[in-house]
Amino acid sequence: MNEAAVEIKLIELRKAFEVVVAHVESITGGVVRLDYDYFWSVPVPGRFDPSTQPTELTIGQVSEVWASLDGERLGDSDQALAYMAVWIGEVMQAIGHTVVG
Repeated sequence: MNEAAVEIKLIELRKAFEVVVAHVESITGGVVRLDYDYFWSVPVPGRFDPSTQPTELTIGQVSEVWASLDGERLGDSDQALAYMAVWIGEVMQAIGHTVVG
């Protein structure tokens, strides 16, 4: 295991996610309005290598990511389902930054 590796217990992640979603829901009434759609993204592996300056930036789009979370559209391949974690993270970042102000 990498010395910098972090272990995440999924049961704790699920609890944290539920707490955050409930809190955002209590603040917003159940709908979050994002005033922006596009965001900068640093592709992997540069995103997780703090020893070097990223050399590439890409543009992401919250509405496209949100549409990609439609499980029926994606199918149920292991890779597609696992990649949904990346997309949920991007949507949650947009929500978090919106709610924080």
